[in-house]
Formats: sequence, C-alpha cells, structure tokens
Amino acid sequence: MQFVLIAIAAVFIAVFWRGDFGVLIGALIAWLLWQSRQQQNAIAALQQALKAVQAQLAAGLGAATPAPPAAAPAATEPSAATPAAFVAAQAPRVEAGDEIAAAAPAALAARAPAAAVASTPSPAASPRPPPPPPAARPDALTPIKAWLFGGNTIVKAGVGILFIGLAFLAKYASEHVQVPVEVRLAGIAAVAVALLVVGWRLRASRPGYAQVLQGGAVAVLYLTLFVAFRFYGVLAVTPVFAMMVAVAALSAALAVLQDARPLAVIGALGGFAAPLLISTGSGNHVALFSYYLVLDLGIAAVAWHRTWRSLNLIGFLGTFIVATAWGVLKYAPAHYASSQGLLIAFFLLFAAVMLMPLRQPDRDGPTHRADAWLQGSLLFGLPTITFVLQHGLVRHSEYGSAISALVLAAFYVGIAAWMRSRPRLATAFEGSLAIGTVFLTLVIPFALDAHSTAGAWALEGAGLVWLGFRQSRRLARAFGYALLLLAGGAMLFAFDRHGTPATFFNAYFFNGLMAAAASLAAALFVQRQAARADAHAEPAGREPLAEPLLIAWGTLWLLSAAALQIDTFVEARLQFAAWLACFSGVALLYTGLCAMLAWQRIGVPVMAHAPLHMLGAIVIAMAWDRPLQDGGWFAWPLALLAHAMALRQLAPRWPTVPRDLVHAFGVLVLATLGALQGRALTADW
Repeated sequence: MQFVLIAIAAVFIAVFWRGDFGVLIGALIAWLLWQSRQQQNAIAALQQALKAVQAQLAAGLGAATPAPPAAAPAATEPSAATPAAFVAAQAPRVEAGDEIAAAAPAALAARAPAAAVASTPSPAASPRPPPPPPAARPDALTPIKAWLFGGNTIVKAGVGILFIGLAFLAKYASEHVQVPVEVRLAGIAAVAVALLVVGWRLRASRPGYAQVLQGGAVAVLYLTLFVAFRFYGVLAVTPVFAMMVAVAALSAALAVLQDARPLAVIGALGGFAAPLLISTGSGNHVALFSYYLVLDLGIAAVAWHRTWRSLNLIGFLGTFIVATAWGVLKYAPAHYASSQGLLIAFFLLFAAVMLMPLRQPDRDGPTHRADAWLQGSLLFGLPTITFVLQHGLVRHSEYGSAISALVLAAFYVGIAAWMRSRPRLATAFEGSLAIGTVFLTLVIPFALDAHSTAGAWALEGAGLVWLGFRQSRRLARAFGYALLLLAGGAMLFAFDRHGTPATFFNAYFFNGLMAAAASLAAALFVQRQAARADAHAEPAGREPLAEPLLIAWGTLWLLSAAALQIDTFVEARLQFAAWLACFSGVALLYTGLCAMLAWQRIGVPVMAHAPLHMLGAIVIAMAWDRPLQDGGWFAWPLALLAHAMALRQLAPRWPTVPRDLVHAFGVLVLATLGALQGRALTADW
C-alpha cells in the first residue's frame, strides 16, 4: 500500500511540475506523509498500551488475595509483559513517545514487585516454562537500518531534502533569477545559520532533532563557501579557507560539546557531498582537495577528543575515493607537485587520526580488549591506497616506486619500534611491523631486475623466520614462509621474461644458490626452536613440520639451478657425468651440515644418493662402453667418496632398514662399476 501511494503522488505532482525532478519530489512527499501517519499510529498504540499497564497495575495493587490466572486467551487479555515489550519495541521509532516509553518501565519497576508477590502461584502449580526460541541470525544491515529509520525519520529525511534542495536552488537561481550572486549566497547562508541557532536552542529538550538540524546547517555552510569560492569568485582563497577552517572547528566543537556523533557524521557527509553536487566537471584539483583537507582537519579535531570510528571512516573513504577517481580521470604529469604534496598531507593526517584514540582513557575497565581502539581500515587500508596512488604518480620514474615503498617501510617500522614496549599496542605493533615488512619486500622487485628478486625475497624470508622465533611472532614467521615460497614464482617469471642465461656465472645461478641457502637456514631455525621447546617440555604445535618441507624446497632450488647450468653450458656427452657430480656434491654438502650442526634431518635426503647412482650404473651398462668415459673418470670417484662419507657420518644415525639398503646399493654400484670396467678392459682380448 505504501508504494502504491508513493507512485500515485509522484505521478500527480509530476503533472504540475514537469520533468523527472517533480517525480522525485512527489515520491519524497508521499513517503514523508506515510511515515508521519505510521508514527501517529505508533503514538496511539503506545497510549493504549500505557493505559492497559496502569489499569492492570492498579488492579493488582488493590487485590488483597492472589487471584487465579484468567482462562481467556492471551490475545484478548494483555499481560503485564506484553505492554512493556510493546513499549520497548515502539519507543525508538518516535520521539514524541520517548517520555511514555521511559515512564512505563519505571512504573513496572516500582509497582510490579508487590503484585508479583501476591499473584505468583506456588512452584508446584507453576507450569514448565517453554523452551527459549532459537536465536535469530544477526543482520549485517541492522545498524544502518537503525540509523536511517530509528528516531525521528521525518526530521532526517527533511534535512536531507533541504540540503539537496538548497544545492539545486543555488544552481537554478544562477541560471534563471536575476539577483546578485552575493544576495543569493547570503540567503542560503542565512538559512543555515537559522537552522544552527534553532538546533542549538533545542539541544537540551530535543537532542536528536537538534543534532540533525545542526548537522544539516553545517553541511549547507560548507556548500555555500565552496560555491562562493569555486564558481563565482565572490571570496578569495585566503578568507574562504579561513572560514572553512572556522566551520570545521565549529562542527567539531558542537559534536564534542554535545557528545553527538550523528551531528559530526551529518556535517562530514554534507561537507564531502557539497563539491560533488555542484560540480561542473572542470574543477581545480588544488581547491577541491584543499577543501577536503580542511574537512579532514575537522575530523582529526573530533578524533582528538572522541573515538568515533564511523566519522574517521567517512573522512578516509570520502577523501581517497574522490582522489582515486580524479587520479584515474584527470591526472596529468603537470599536476605532480601539487598532487604529491596533498597525498603526503592526507597520509600523515589519517595516520595521526589512527593513533589519536590512544589519548582516550580506557573507559571500559580491565575486561575491555586492549586493541579495541585500533581501526583496521586505517591501519591496513591507508598504506595500501596511498601506495597505489603514489605508484600512479611516480610510475614513470626509474626508482620512484622503490623509493616510495622504502619510505613507507621505514615509516611503519619506525612506528612499530615506538609501539614495541607498550603492551596496549601489541596488536598495532604486529600490524605495523607486517606492513613495514610488506613494503620492504616490495622494494626488491621495484629496485632490482627480475633475476635478483627471487634470491632477495628468499633471504628476507629467512630473516623473518629467524626474527619471528626471536620475538615469538607468528605473523613474522608466516611472512617469511610466504616469501620463501614466492621466490620460486619470481624465478619462474624472470626465466619466462629473460630466457636462458648467456654466461656461466649468471643471475639465475647466484639467486638459486641464495634461495637454497635461505631455505636451509629457515629449516635450521625451525629445528633449533623445536629442540628448545622439547628441552623445556613446551608444546611445539605443527610448525616443526615446516623443517622437512624447507629442506625439500632448498634441495629443489639446488637441483633447479644445477639443471639450468648443465642444460645450457655442458655438452650433451658430458651431461650425465655432470649430474653424477651434482648429486654427489649435494650429498657431501648435507653430510657436512649434519656433522657440523648436529642436524639429523638434513641427512635424510642423502639416503637417495646410493639408489640414484645405482640407476646411473644401470644406464652406463646399457649406453656406454666403459664407465670412465665422457667425464666418468671424475664423476664416479666423487660419487664413491660421497657414499663413503655418508656411511661414516650419517649411517649410524639412520634407521636400520634404510641403512642396510644404502649399504647394499653401495656394494652393488661398486660391483657394477668393476664389472663394466673389466668388460671394457677385456673387450679386445
């Protein structure tokens, strides 16, 4: 029914007011009338409910003996709980019923105990209470609905229509009314001042209504000053800037004095919407973002005294959404200096806004979360969008993005260092350190070529794993493991982009060695931490599983680097011997690490050395005349040396079955090589 009436009113008014705007006005008027009728019905229902409560309480107090409960259905005779619940449900919808809604629970609290004592049946006769209904799922839109439709909805909608109407009135008057522009702007400003005065006078008796009026007045003042400067040139930049600062300070002061978050929100929304409503598309970006900077300074002034997340979020989103849209559509290299200065100013301002709640005392007691002051949208969203915009500004410079990432990394690492010794800032410390690490990681691909990224990321990842264990920071270790994994993707990207290397000592080779060393170092850090946990009888969790995975990852790096070198620079007839030497070199390296560092798991891959060389002996028996040809003269002695070292250093630490198999494979390899060499020596006999 509501939508039918709105549609009829929209069509009716559109007949007399030609154009789409008449349809909009008609629909809004019909909606306001419908809301007014709904609130009148709610007030009448509240009055009836209050009368029923008073009558029942009077009857309960006048009864000398307990009366049995009535047998009538609950729908025909209201109980004491029903009117109270109805009052509680309807009270937020209408401002006129606030006193009624407040009086009903008070009356119940004052009078109901005596009646309850007199009318409560004995426990034996009382029926079993029904099971509680299932809890309803929380609605994510509940706060938005409560703000839009709670309280006096007509006042909120009316102020919004007034603001939009004044904006269109200013634009219409500039085109059709022959009145000096100063008079027009002064009239609009006078309306705003009148709304402000009325709202201030009603702040005690009608706080909700007063705050909406004051918020609309502040938004209209912003609109008037911006139009006077931007479109008509009535005011110069210095006075209009000073007056905008004054309006921002006034809005902040009114919000703080009245503890009125809606006032601050309405003023901020109106201020950010003003340039968009009257924009012609040819704006001056310095004037626009200087205006937004003034608005954000007002938000910062409020944040100095109150922790209002919604207000901070409005300022952050309003500023950077418009900045991103302008950067995509209008930015030119000639705007670099002004854009860079404004971006730095906005970044520092919102970073300060994020930290301002630390000035507020912890009002919620010891059970309050220590990190409740932190706003994640500013902690993580601010550096992200700032770097994206900064990259757009400096993408044509050779090292512009790298330097920008380095500066942001230094900024957040510095903040983390300041937060480290403060327990209340533990969560913020983790987040700031993580952000600094991310930007430090981004320096590498922007500053170095694709060849060098993999090794640098891997070394940084190993460093983060070490630091994470030293400081007991899981987040730092997680970043370290991720970087070690991403190094492989960076190497594949470099190979796909640059192709095979041209010289033996090349970036692929050195970066592969660095990544392998970093992976093995990270595995050693995991092993040492697990050993300390075992020594102190502490639970180590599942993280020790990372040790064998990191050893395998490091081994894969070594073999991949060797494969690229062998395939590119070794002759085809010598490649088999080169692979034998590579496997033997890895076995010798792991044997030495196991012996020097008392690191048992690093010796596990060496178990595969003897079976691999057994396969090599079989290949030689089928393809070569003698085992020492085509490089076999140096590869097989090295393989036997590695096998002997493994048997001496590692075999005593291996389980029985693998150790026996390795011994058996070694004997078979030696016998096969001897038989093949003997066959080669006696072939001409």
